[in-house]
Amino acid sequence: MTVTEKIRDYIISDLNHGSGTQDITPDQSLVASGLLDSISILQLLDFLEGEFNVQIKMDDVTTENFDSLQIITQLLAGYGVPNA
Repeated sequence: MTVTEKIRDYIISDLNHGSGTQDITPDQSLVASGLLDSISILQLLDFLEGEFNVQIKMDDVTTENFDSLQIITQLLAGYGVPNA
């Protein structure tokens, strides 16, 4: 399972509690679509740091950096997490 798939699955199953969201495209805006808000971004941050053993700088915790699966995957790549 790729990094992108793990993040997608976490958002669908844990953050949205399976609330009808079946799939998320890599470039879909997670904030504009209502899948992420400020609280769920912090929950996702906690998941990312634990799952991928990274410490994301607070300066990088912005709605822009968490707006899509593609952008989140790129952010993690900057911390040395390959999408494999």
